[in-house]
Amino acid sequence: MMGDEDWPCLTPGILLKQNIPAAALVVMPNCGHGINVEDPGMFNAIVGDFLAQVESGRWPSRDPRAVTPSITGMR
Repeated sequence: MMGDEDWPCLTPGILLKQNIPAAALVVMPNCGHGINVEDPGMFNAIVGDFLAQVESGRWPSRDPRAVTPSITGMR
Protein backbone atom coordinates (compact mmCIF):
# COMPACT_ATOMS: atom_id res chain seq x y z
CA MET A 1 0.00 0.00 0.00
CA MET A 2 1.21 3.46 -0.83
CA GLY A 3 -0.05 6.86 -1.69
CA ASP A 4 0.04 8.06 -5.28
CA GLU A 5 2.10 11.03 -4.11
CA ASP A 6 4.71 8.84 -2.37
CA TRP A 7 7.07 8.95 -5.36
CA PRO A 8 10.03 7.06 -3.79
CA CYS A 9 7.80 4.05 -3.02
CA LEU A 10 5.88 3.69 -6.29
CA THR A 11 8.58 1.91 -8.32
CA PRO A 12 9.58 -0.48 -5.49
CA GLY A 13 5.87 -1.29 -4.99
CA ILE A 14 5.52 -2.24 -8.64
CA LEU A 15 8.69 -4.34 -8.41
CA LEU A 16 7.26 -6.25 -5.44
CA LYS A 17 3.97 -6.79 -7.28
CA GLN A 18 5.78 -8.13 -10.33
CA ASN A 19 7.93 -10.59 -8.40
CA ILE A 20 5.79 -11.92 -5.53
CA PRO A 21 3.02 -14.21 -6.83
CA ALA A 22 0.60 -13.51 -3.98
CA ALA A 23 1.31 -9.77 -3.80
CA ALA A 24 -1.32 -7.13 -4.38
CA LEU A 25 -0.75 -3.45 -4.98
CA VAL A 26 -2.91 -0.71 -3.53
CA VAL A 27 -2.22 2.89 -4.50
CA MET A 28 -4.37 5.30 -2.52
CA PRO A 29 -5.27 8.55 -4.31
CA ASN A 30 -4.15 11.93 -3.02
CA CYS A 31 -1.97 10.43 -0.28
CA GLY A 32 1.72 10.56 0.47
CA HIS A 33 3.75 8.29 2.74
CA GLY A 34 1.44 8.47 5.77
CA ILE A 35 -1.58 6.78 4.21
CA ASN A 36 -2.89 5.49 7.54
CA VAL A 37 -3.03 9.05 8.87
CA GLU A 38 -4.04 10.79 5.65
CA ASP A 39 -7.06 8.53 4.95
CA PRO A 40 -7.56 6.23 7.95
CA GLY A 41 -11.02 5.05 6.87
CA MET A 42 -9.88 3.78 3.49
CA PHE A 43 -6.65 2.37 4.96
CA ASN A 44 -8.51 0.42 7.66
CA ALA A 45 -11.10 -0.89 5.19
CA ILE A 46 -8.42 -2.18 2.79
CA VAL A 47 -6.34 -3.78 5.55
CA GLY A 48 -9.46 -5.30 7.14
CA ASP A 49 -10.55 -6.82 3.84
CA PHE A 50 -7.06 -8.21 3.24
CA LEU A 51 -6.89 -9.80 6.69
CA ALA A 52 -10.36 -11.32 6.31
CA GLN A 53 -9.41 -12.88 2.97
CA VAL A 54 -6.15 -14.30 4.34
CA GLU A 55 -7.81 -15.72 7.47
CA SER A 56 -10.51 -17.41 5.41
CA GLY A 57 -8.04 -18.84 2.89
CA ARG A 58 -9.43 -16.75 0.04
CA TRP A 59 -6.28 -14.68 -0.71
CA PRO A 60 -5.29 -15.65 -4.27
CA SER A 61 -1.98 -16.10 -6.01
CA ARG A 62 -1.55 -14.48 -9.39
CA ASP A 63 -2.63 -16.49 -12.42
CA PRO A 64 0.63 -17.38 -14.24
CA ARG A 65 -1.02 -16.37 -17.54
CA ALA A 66 -0.98 -12.76 -16.29
CA VAL A 67 2.82 -12.70 -16.22
CA THR A 68 4.35 -11.90 -19.59
CA PRO A 69 7.65 -10.36 -20.67
CA SER A 70 5.77 -8.23 -23.21
CA ILE A 71 4.04 -5.00 -22.21
CA THR A 72 1.28 -5.80 -24.70
CA GLY A 73 0.76 -9.36 -23.47
CA MET A 74 1.58 -10.67 -26.94
CA ARG A 75 4.52 -12.81 -28.00
